[in-house]
Amino acid sequence: VMLTRILRNVLSNALKFTVEGSVQLDITEAADERGPRFVFTVRDTGVGIPADELDRVFEEFYQVRGPHQRGRAGTGRGLPYARRLTELLKGTVTLDSVVGQGTQVVIDIPALLPAASREAASVVRSVLVVDDDETWLTGFRALLAELAGSVTVLTDSGAVVAAVERERPDVVVLD
Repeated sequence: VMLTRILRNVLSNALKFTVEGSVQLDITEAADERGPRFVFTVRDTGVGIPADELDRVFEEFYQVRGPHQRGRAGTGRGLPYARRLTELLKGTVTLDSVVGQGTQVVIDIPALLPAASREAASVVRSVLVVDDDETWLTGFRALLAELAGSVTVLTDSGAVVAAVERERPDVVVLD
């Protein structure tokens, strides 16, 4: 989910500021002393960002001023949000740009969760889910199976109190 949001923000900017030319996404696998990694590179042939503003575009609510903004509303939150999410994934975002030639954004994240994140994920021993939407439950069960030792699903909200008293789950998710 976080990776999707990261890429959505970066690709949205690339598409927004590329009137003519192209936007390209490349995905590669890499490995170094940090372990296996995925590298996502977004290149565009858009308006570009002045060198003195490259760091500022990661500040919340900051936008590069200029005629390229006409008709392209934004809040200045996309790149800061993408960077924050990437850092939560223990990755990095780098940006290179040349005015009039385009921009390249590189997102480098571990292919595996760091050991501390895996341990934190396994701290949740049990989850009780109360929902009657079978379609939603199908996807949610699969996600929870990776994060919790046991998952109990109830479709009858009348049985919740008894189940909580009996099972003492770490987490309860209610519809």
